[in-house]
Amino acid sequence: MQNMLDINVNARMVRNRITGVHAGVDEILANPNGDLAKKFNRALISWENRLRRSYIESARMASDDLDHIARTIEIPREQLEIYYEYFFDIEGWDRLDKIEHIERVGEKHKTEALLKMWTMTQGLDFLAWRLGKKVNISPVEGLIDLFSTCIFKSKEAMFNGSGTEAGNESIKWTKQSTDIGRLLKMWVMDSAAAKKDLEIAIREIVPEFGSIDEILADDEIVMTAIREKEAAETAVYIEPEIPAQPDIPGFDSLN
Repeated sequence: MQNMLDINVNARMVRNRITGVHAGVDEILANPNGDLAKKFNRALISWENRLRRSYIESARMASDDLDHIARTIEIPREQLEIYYEYFFDIEGWDRLDKIEHIERVGEKHKTEALLKMWTMTQGLDFLAWRLGKKVNISPVEGLIDLFSTCIFKSKEAMFNGSGTEAGNESIKWTKQSTDIGRLLKMWVMDSAAAKKDLEIAIREIVPEFGSIDEILADDEIVMTAIREKEAAETAVYIEPEIPAQPDIPGFDSLN
């Protein structure tokens, strides 16, 4: 496991002017007005801002895809590369390393720790939602996710203790999971409701969208025409049979 203090060791070497260990650190110290030094200073500004720092680091806890992170939190990839190299180097961390880091952060900054934990477990979509971006979630997937959460929250309450408070928490989450399970079953079995929700979602993207039934009807008309055309093109022409001529007496004797 990587030492938790190593996450910003490169930035500390710049601060303490330690050379001969990291090529980038040497370049920053040798050329403080250079391009790399300017990028480092921009990353330093983000690190000193607790809010920006929380979102940049939370995103890295959830994904290694810097392009996806850049799109989500709207910070150029090159800036993220510098930040993650000098201020938050968690390359090679496993999930337990990340959880230990979150617990250490939570000792002083509970809000940041919660953001990191939720982003790590729910992915960059959660961070996008926190930033006010539109995130599309399937109703069934959303209900399944809530159902799973309630089930495990109920188990967690029972696991944590047998006191009155733990019992009440367990009852609360068990009831929630039961209600959501009933709703999930109802939604899945009611195809009309599912179709209606789908139509509403499509209209948010295509306002002039009519209904799924209209599309299915139009599709059936088109498919019928295609089938008829294919049948006409593949039909085999059968030459009509010419009936045999009857024998005419004395016909062969005519000259």
